[in-house]
Amino acid sequence: MACMNFSKKIIFEFLIKVLKRNYILYLALFLFIFIFIDNKTEFNNAKLDTLNRSMLFDNKHLIKEVSSLTKEDKVQFQRSLDYYERIIEFMPNLPDANGMAGYCSYILGENKKAIDYYKRAIELNPNFFYFYHNLGIIFFNEGSFEKAAWALNKAIQTDPALNMKFILSSPRIYMPIINQDKADRNPAFQLKEEYQENYKLLGLSYLRLKRYQDVVQIASNSLKAGSSSTSFYNYLLGVTAYELKEYDQAIGFLKNSIDNDPDNAEAFYYLGLILQQKGNTEQGNLFIKKSDSIKNTDNYSAAKENSFYLKHY
Repeated sequence: MACMNFSKKIIFEFLIKVLKRNYILYLALFLFIFIFIDNKTEFNNAKLDTLNRSMLFDNKHLIKEVSSLTKEDKVQFQRSLDYYERIIEFMPNLPDANGMAGYCSYILGENKKAIDYYKRAIELNPNFFYFYHNLGIIFFNEGSFEKAAWALNKAIQTDPALNMKFILSSPRIYMPIINQDKADRNPAFQLKEEYQENYKLLGLSYLRLKRYQDVVQIASNSLKAGSSSTSFYNYLLGVTAYELKEYDQAIGFLKNSIDNDPDNAEAFYYLGLILQQKGNTEQGNLFIKKSDSIKNTDNYSAAKENSFYLKHY
């Protein structure tokens, strides 16, 4: 039996060399694998190898900033989606393939399809941060804040060590994408950043849901932990105090937010509203005009868009 398995391996490697430039003949090779290889692990690896060699495009579009994607990039995303769906067709229980199909679907504007793929990925691996995080962003952008809060909460409950283990155990799906990143960002460092972004988006979801106690808890804990997003969390606390009509507290938080980020247009806006309600109409109008001025700059628009982009997982 060992001799037979060794012979199969030699035959398989020989066919790869012969057929490596002919995409159509890979289908014949795939049928050969299906008929003659009966070991499940070896079979799955061989199928992935064959599919990877049929991928006639690179992965660079997958790591580009979404705001800078071109029409040609969108064409490549469609090809990527076709590729990941081909993998799922043969191996439906791969969570990473389902996750990437969800990511590509979202970029192509197919939100329902993206949600379905991410839900399937979660069924297959319920302990991966990015599946919940990306799903939460989709729900948030759709205005489904209750669903967004659920997904984002699940994301922060995942174990960072298990997340890294899953990424590194995906040599044919995730690692080729990560290796395309010439900036060479460490996936562990990137994961830490995304956990922080997840907290911010969860805080915004709670604010939209008027769950003010939860907003205060997240914002206060983040500030105590020394978060670098001081302006953002002071803004959340300021808006929460405003909604609860605690105007003096709100003014203090919003001023702290502006001190840490002079371009925080929303903080200027709410500070203007409060001053108007307290009778200081002239000063309030100036702050609201300042808010409008900041919002009309190109840098502000780009920053707002980049805040809610999915990650390539």
